[in-house]
Amino acid sequence: MNGTRTGWFWVRDVFVGHGVLVATLLAVTLHQQAAAVEELLLPEARMEPSWSAGQREAGYAIWTSDCADPFFENIPPSTSQLVIMPKHKLAVPQGPRAKPAPYFANPTARQLASLPRCISSPGEYEPLIFGIWGLRELGTVHLEAKSERFRIKTLHVLFENRAVPPPPGGGGRRLGIPLFLPAEAEAQVRDGRNTVFWLTIYVPPDTKPGVYNERLLLGFQEAHRTIAYTMEKAYVEIPYTVTVLPYKLPRTNCAFGMYYVGDRQPKAYSSPEYERMYFRDMAEHGHTSAFFGSWGGGDDLGFLKTGKVSLNGSVVEQRVKVRMEAGLLHKDVPIMFIGHSYGDYPGRYVEFARELKKAWAERNDWPKPLLYGPDEVGMKAKAPYDKKHGEGAFMKMMETLGAANKEVRTITALKRTQACRDLGQYFGVWVVRALGFAPETPSLAMKMDRELWTYDADHRGTNPVFHRYYAGIYTWAHRMKGNFLWAYSHSPECSWEGNRTHSQLRYVVPSAAGPVATIGWEVRREGIEDYRTFHYLEELVAQHVGDQVASEAGEWLGSLRKLVNYRLCVDHTGISLRRMTDYNWDCADLYDPSRRIGPDGKFTKPMIAPGEYRQFRAKAQAYIRKFLRK
Repeated sequence: MNGTRTGWFWVRDVFVGHGVLVATLLAVTLHQQAAAVEELLLPEARMEPSWSAGQREAGYAIWTSDCADPFFENIPPSTSQLVIMPKHKLAVPQGPRAKPAPYFANPTARQLASLPRCISSPGEYEPLIFGIWGLRELGTVHLEAKSERFRIKTLHVLFENRAVPPPPGGGGRRLGIPLFLPAEAEAQVRDGRNTVFWLTIYVPPDTKPGVYNERLLLGFQEAHRTIAYTMEKAYVEIPYTVTVLPYKLPRTNCAFGMYYVGDRQPKAYSSPEYERMYFRDMAEHGHTSAFFGSWGGGDDLGFLKTGKVSLNGSVVEQRVKVRMEAGLLHKDVPIMFIGHSYGDYPGRYVEFARELKKAWAERNDWPKPLLYGPDEVGMKAKAPYDKKHGEGAFMKMMETLGAANKEVRTITALKRTQACRDLGQYFGVWVVRALGFAPETPSLAMKMDRELWTYDADHRGTNPVFHRYYAGIYTWAHRMKGNFLWAYSHSPECSWEGNRTHSQLRYVVPSAAGPVATIGWEVRREGIEDYRTFHYLEELVAQHVGDQVASEAGEWLGSLRKLVNYRLCVDHTGISLRRMTDYNWDCADLYDPSRRIGPDGKFTKPMIAPGEYRQFRAKAQAYIRKFLRK
């Protein structure tokens, strides 16, 4: 063949050559992906601290941290998080009537400063994180938290262990990511692993201000010998403090809510009794509003049959009442309300809004409704809608919504800022998806005289720093009047006793005993409290114009606003960082939302360190106290 490459040999060589090229490009891509994940998602690798002789002898080290400070099952605590171990040997008395052994005999100021502590206004819930790093296998640990002053709920952190990024994308460093928080006071202490308890402390409204010394009782049982007993036997006693502030934090009129759809709960856990538990749970986590889904496209209200709206005896009436009784709804905070059918073309929105307004006026103590339009609508919906209903039908529907806004304010979710530009004029309230938020979104809403809310449907019950940031300083800094998460209920197959799969956007899992929280759900409450604290301070500043404290506090609040991003979890082109790995939740679970995108398109270090959230709130609380002393 004189060396000529023809036929099969030519085809073979082309494919082999291309295969090598593809493999090389794939390897380069995976290497770049792994580098990006290492930089933006993975926590810094941390060596174990130099353990003291007392810690090595005891077989464990105790630590505590702020709730927004990320922790993982297989990463040891930092030295700054450690509760200092006493120099004396921990004597654990034996016998059924023995008293608890004190952790500190004569504590120093430095030892006391390392202890768990929390600060709260009366009437609030505060978390206390109590971690144990195992230096050997210690078996079962039992934590008892009792108080004559405070109501305390003990939760045990369960971790989801997986490789980040997942194979084959770059090696896959294993992490134990905190997720569920069942109400449990016992757990296993393992060598080289964290055992974490999350205490929720409720401070009654009539609690006097001051510093209260409380105690935790900690008992271990090793595999071969008992060093502390449970129940009537002895524990090691560990002190902690609760500082109660001299003022009550006002409830906010910002609409914090969860998307809740009843038929997305398992049938066994969807009775009225369970729903009352869910709504109380939302209220106790700082929420103030709700999303009301459609009931028969308006048939429950009688509108499609009679052209009138009647709330008497309706499902709407019953569901508003049960939420108000649970403390979730308030007269001064509006609710999202779907009471009309999208399919009733061309959309009798104006007529329905007018009748709804009349009927609702008879309920003076109810929250005002916001009439929900087509969900996550954008101009991409125009062509299929017009094809189905006729040329111009889509814009006619939008115009009817705009006219209805004069009767009852209209609202809908908008996925992108571009949708705000295109269709924002037809809605009185914009609920902009967090990933679609842009630097120009707030100014655009202000220019069009529209109220700005936000929602997120791209995270789950992990990533404490995201949920504190998003519900708190982010919502406050952009002066938004609403913040919603999808979802309190999502998959009807998900329950604690059954399928606990949590890649389905649930923040709370139903169980026979009631709602089982996630860490994201618990920290969201802290974000809402941050919002309330900053907003309250801002109101006090406005009431004391010209005052020196007001000037200082106002300047500080302004500097705080400058730290806050517009974009969340997207790159400089607006594309979601979910693309970074092959697992949908890597970014949602680990990304710090306070990172900024520089002029070169690269990400900065976080603008807010996790430990600073506590510091920011403490500084705001100090300013509030100065105002109230005047």
